[in-house]
Amino acid sequence: MKEITKELNKRSLITDKLLTYGFIKDKNKYIYEQGLIDDFIIVVEYDHVLTRKVIDINTQDEYVIIDLNTTLGSYAAKVLDKANEVIDDIIEKCSKKEEFISKQTQVIINYIKNTYKDVGDHPWEDENIVIRHKSNKKWYALLMVVSESKFKSDSSKEVEVLNLKSSYPKDIVDNKNIFPAYHMSKKSWISIILDGNLDNEIIYSLIDMSYELTK
Repeated sequence: MKEITKELNKRSLITDKLLTYGFIKDKNKYIYEQGLIDDFIIVVEYDHVLTRKVIDINTQDEYVIIDLNTTLGSYAAKVLDKANEVIDDIIEKCSKKEEFISKQTQVIINYIKNTYKDVGDHPWEDENIVIRHKSNKKWYALLMVVSESKFKSDSSKEVEVLNLKSSYPKDIVDNKNIFPAYHMSKKSWISIILDGNLDNEIIYSLIDMSYELTK
């Protein structure tokens, strides 16, 4: 069974739409079956993770050849293309685009929304969000998606980062979770990687400080 990750590309599935599409709910799992070509069917399951397998109904075996890292023959390639069409259609009709996918980022966004009633804006027409004071329009937070190589030389994966103003950056930068600010003044701003390794309560207090410093 293949796990669908890259294909989702920062999209989250909406379970109500899965049911409308034709999925059947079995406890916490959503299951969908559809014929492909000849005697093959695709079975798609969603239980926090989206997966799919193609079954040969004559043998009831999974047609694993389409997921091997080998050159496919024309028939296997045709089966794979049909399976991919089904997955693409499900993703298009049953998901929504997420700007940020880290659970901690979502928690931080909700904290700012609930505490300061601010939702931010997109000044560069991308996923990055600037959060400002309503009164003076000054920034007090910046949410970004950047390469982790900006902070750690041994990693190039994308990470979600929160920039905040601080009155004592040098005292709290640890180069593990809190870094000198990327893309802003390192004398008065910090960057926090939102990967769950830094306690939310600490981040809340740093957001509050940034809010006060920029009033």
